[in-house]
Amino acid sequence: MIETNDTVSDESSYTEVDLAISYQTRFWLFLISDILSFLFTCFVLFHFLFVQRLRQSINNHTTIVLLVLNIIYELTDLPLIIHYYRLDGLWQPTPIILSKFWSFFDSYIYTTQIIIFAWSTVERHILIFHDRWLAGKTKRFLFHYFPLILLLFCYLIYYTMLIFYPFCDYLNYQLLVNGVPVACIYLNSTFAPYDLIINQIIPTFIIVISSLGLLIRVILKKRSLRRVIEWKKQRKLIIQTLSISILYACFQFPWTLFQFCDLIHLSVDNGRNALKYTYFFSYYVTFLFPFVLCASVPGLWKRTTRIFRAQRLNGTVVPERLQPNELNQTK
Repeated sequence: MIETNDTVSDESSYTEVDLAISYQTRFWLFLISDILSFLFTCFVLFHFLFVQRLRQSINNHTTIVLLVLNIIYELTDLPLIIHYYRLDGLWQPTPIILSKFWSFFDSYIYTTQIIIFAWSTVERHILIFHDRWLAGKTKRFLFHYFPLILLLFCYLIYYTMLIFYPFCDYLNYQLLVNGVPVACIYLNSTFAPYDLIINQIIPTFIIVISSLGLLIRVILKKRSLRRVIEWKKQRKLIIQTLSISILYACFQFPWTLFQFCDLIHLSVDNGRNALKYTYFFSYYVTFLFPFVLCASVPGLWKRTTRIFRAQRLNGTVVPERLQPNELNQTK
């Protein structure tokens, strides 16, 4: 998730304003958030993979992919950011291959998550209102599996070429906000705006517009649904989609909006300062994703509480009741 608003043609003119939040505060914020989020992501992913009903449901496939990407992100990119904060922003990753991998994971996984969820909000319209498009193996592959595979591999190739292929020298520059190394291609004033528009602005606006459209469409066509049972099933899917969309709207959309305003040279009071803070807190899309998902998945929270209750009961020592003959022997 490399921030690209100050894109210029050389490193010397690439200026950046740091946050007023101390590095130690950032360290503890990200450390606690990352640990809790990782544990909960594993827990939610375990349920989606090992509960047959959840695993086989076509509605959950994009969610499973997003959870896997979330875990990879929390094990690769975020620990490096946390280490950077721990050393008060004075750490420069060496050797150069570490910088490239850090930049790659930060860009590829975060961007792919946004793109896939943007597609997911569009796919919800198909699942709810055009389910016949998914009837049969061929249609299901074409409209469901193929877009997921295409997005994952296209962006894998795109960022591999962008960061590892030597288009230019790899600049030894890190963002002050999080320490992520900046590939020199992002300092190109011609390339960076197009990358920003295609991979950040458009997907974020798709999430917001498609989610609002889904809500309006459901309200208008609720009565046309054939059966109450069918409506209950679709309602669960709608609640899950809107819950995650609200998360993106709260933490991703403000940063994208400020980026867009900066791109079209629309002056905003304290815009650059606000841009840095919204960029910093946009990581909470990753941190909060498993919690929002758990709250929006029917039955998952009940199963969670049931597990904890069972563990508590298993750990409780229940006194055994002695039989009369046993009682006589103890005297």
